[in-house]
Amino acid sequence: MGLMVNKTVQKPANKKQLSPLMWQYIIRLLKIGSLICIVLALLLNPTTVSWLIDKSEPFSQNTIDAIHTVQLLTILFGFGAFMSAQYALPKLSLHIRRAILTVFTLFIAVSIALLVSEVLVRLLIPQHTLNQLKSLSPAIYEVGENISWVYKPGTNGNHVTGEFNSSYYINSFGMRDEERLLKKSPNVTRILLLGDSFTAGFGVQQNETYAYLLEQMLNQPDRPVEVWNAGIDGYSPDTEYVLLKDKIEMIKPDIVMLGFYVANDVTDLCKNSWETDPRGLPQRVHSNLVLVENNQLRFADNHLNSYKIGVLKYVDIILMRISHLYILIKKTFFAGGNVYSEGIYVMIDKFPEMRIQLERTKHLLTELANLSTQHNATFHLIIIPERSQVNEEEWNIVRQKFARYSPDRDRPQKELVQWCNENNITCIDLFPALRASTEQTYYLITDSHFTTAGHRVAAETIAKTLRERHGGQ
Repeated sequence: MGLMVNKTVQKPANKKQLSPLMWQYIIRLLKIGSLICIVLALLLNPTTVSWLIDKSEPFSQNTIDAIHTVQLLTILFGFGAFMSAQYALPKLSLHIRRAILTVFTLFIAVSIALLVSEVLVRLLIPQHTLNQLKSLSPAIYEVGENISWVYKPGTNGNHVTGEFNSSYYINSFGMRDEERLLKKSPNVTRILLLGDSFTAGFGVQQNETYAYLLEQMLNQPDRPVEVWNAGIDGYSPDTEYVLLKDKIEMIKPDIVMLGFYVANDVTDLCKNSWETDPRGLPQRVHSNLVLVENNQLRFADNHLNSYKIGVLKYVDIILMRISHLYILIKKTFFAGGNVYSEGIYVMIDKFPEMRIQLERTKHLLTELANLSTQHNATFHLIIIPERSQVNEEEWNIVRQKFARYSPDRDRPQKELVQWCNENNITCIDLFPALRASTEQTYYLITDSHFTTAGHRVAAETIAKTLRERHGGQ
């Protein structure tokens, strides 16, 4: 008689089975994370945000409201997450638990990858954080009598980024220029050069600006030339008009030239408010975007029009203060050709608001020319192209992005040249000279301003036109 052997067949373990202990750990971690979220939200207030972004002046009411809104939403989110972990998660089906575990694992993996990447960037290719850049930005500004900011006479400093280290000296006339004698020597031709950061020489040394190089090119022993560089960062036609009105009687130039940057000199008018004279022209210009703090330029927060913009702006500032990885990613993929803010210039005739600002610009240019003529000076307009106009690759990006508007590559130049012709104004368009060469080093890599090569081409082009128009000069 055979033996009956009772064999128990052991089923293989289900690899997809989720351990209850592991699920309990996940629930505990979610609870802890929710409580941390609530605590951080309770600490979120205008005072702590000011500390995080290193802001000393008070927030506008819109920004305070935005901070309180984010605080409330964060508290509600943390409370909802905690209650879900306490009551809902333990009752979930196995299928949903697996999905949550997958998301949780992915979150942990991405967090570890970002942390490791941050450490590697700090060790191998450290970046300049916002705090470092602030300490390395020149403290050379002060509040002007009629303009929100001017250069402070007698100051000096260095502007340092990952790409350049440029020194600044501001002379007694509030210009980034060598010290000048107010009294004009016999036979001297004095040129007063107005403009924004392109003219001031953002990113280059003072002796590499097109103003300095122009003086060297024009100067002759028997016909001396002075080029006074009155360019100031962030200026636009309205502030340049007020500056000329304040300075022209004292400086007594023979020629007034304005370096006009097509990418933002029209749109920058939207960011300013005026106190006007009886003719409706700016007498004082107040910026709604920039202010002076500790002799440095800072962005004001009262230009924010929505909570979304405000929150993203402050998140960006915080990350710029603490994360080398974030700065590297931003510099690598988003620096340089800002296609929206510096590409919309090609569609001046496509938007009514742009058209209005262009007409305001032309009116101010007319008044700059009239003011110059009233003081026995001739007025010349220098048109500075945006980098995407010169760089073929960046122009293709602009053209594709705004294809439905049929963007015109040199539309601003056409408008300004036409205005110059109608008003018998000498126009010096730098676009053809910069585009004629295949050299791609006319603009900084991480910024839209001229390199030393760009300044040299500008100076050569301006000098050639002045010699033709002014008999040898």
